[in-house]
Amino acid sequence: EEGRTYDAAGDVVAAFKNAATNIEHNYFAPYLAHATMEPINCTAVVRSDDSAEVWVGNQGPPLVRSTVAKASGVEPDNVVVHTPYLGGGFGRRAEMDVVMQAGQIANQMRDTPVQLIWSREEDIQHDQYRPMGSALMRAAFDSNGELQGFDAKVVGQSCMYNMVSRLMPGMESNLMKDRTTTEGVFDLPYVVPNRRVSQVLAEEPVPVGFWRSVGHSHHAFFAEAFIDECAEAAGKDPYQFRHALLSHAPRHQNVLALAANKAGWDSPSADGVGRGIALAESFGSIVAQVAEVELNDGEVHVRRVTCAVDCGFAINPDTVFAQIESGIIYGLTAALYGEITVKNGRVQQSNFPDYKMVHLAQAPVVEVHIIESGVEFLGGIGEPGTPPIAPAV
Repeated sequence: EEGRTYDAAGDVVAAFKNAATNIEHNYFAPYLAHATMEPINCTAVVRSDDSAEVWVGNQGPPLVRSTVAKASGVEPDNVVVHTPYLGGGFGRRAEMDVVMQAGQIANQMRDTPVQLIWSREEDIQHDQYRPMGSALMRAAFDSNGELQGFDAKVVGQSCMYNMVSRLMPGMESNLMKDRTTTEGVFDLPYVVPNRRVSQVLAEEPVPVGFWRSVGHSHHAFFAEAFIDECAEAAGKDPYQFRHALLSHAPRHQNVLALAANKAGWDSPSADGVGRGIALAESFGSIVAQVAEVELNDGEVHVRRVTCAVDCGFAINPDTVFAQIESGIIYGLTAALYGEITVKNGRVQQSNFPDYKMVHLAQAPVVEVHIIESGVEFLGGIGEPGTPPIAPAV
């Protein structure tokens, strides 16, 4: 299908028709669970005086209040919400399923506090998953090896539509474009004179929702992995190829250059060790990462990740370090192991033995370097560490 166009410039058809060289690659990413370390849980009490109180790690207190009110018949103004630390959120705790269940049970047992905890099996098999996605990426080059055309078509479900249909069904609509279905591709910082990015909306029964860095998490993998293929087709170094396409974007160039420099990009790597580089801008922050990777008896081992980040003004550097490190580990788990599969209507994975995490012993050394760009704008920091790691690896 043609799909919806999210970005267009120049004449893509002519660029490919007149190109000296064309390349084309397909990419795929599976469904992923959130697998928060603290199991899904909620504690609620509905009282005989038509008031209610709820304790739940959540990413939307107003939604918690309205959900408990709907579950119990209590007026929203009479619902008190306590929001403790999340124990891992990643988008999963913006969902209200466990809150609705706890509220309904507490309503049947008024004046009795009810603590509902999902088992890990329930958590893995009844998540609102990161969407499965696919992409067809094409590039056109002139006789000098210069990138003249870029055409990307991505396929997947809409997180926004799914989430709104669950939480605010009165606003359910597919008429509006959902930028999360193409973010990380339509907003690439590289200059290509002729480009087009489109999206084909897939309708699947598997429920999907926000997952750390949302669309950027897999679209950055599609796009940056393809930029590597473009560099190879042009006979150029992956770092130099990217740097040349960012002449209009000095902040992006600086981030990319710092990551490459700190990682020793121009120096020889150890025997059997490869280096990969990737750049991604998400949530107002620019992040570049260089991954050092080796194979141990056929197993991929990431030895070191060197990261540069420009989030505008870094108020608390320790928070930046912690969040970027966390985002790298979260994304690395997805890149190396993450996959949810469905057979005969059931999710096949159920717990950590068959939905693996990166363990401490497998974690790479991570170096984070902050660029104080002098920009007063404050970019996000909880999400942007995740997108570059999969394509870097």
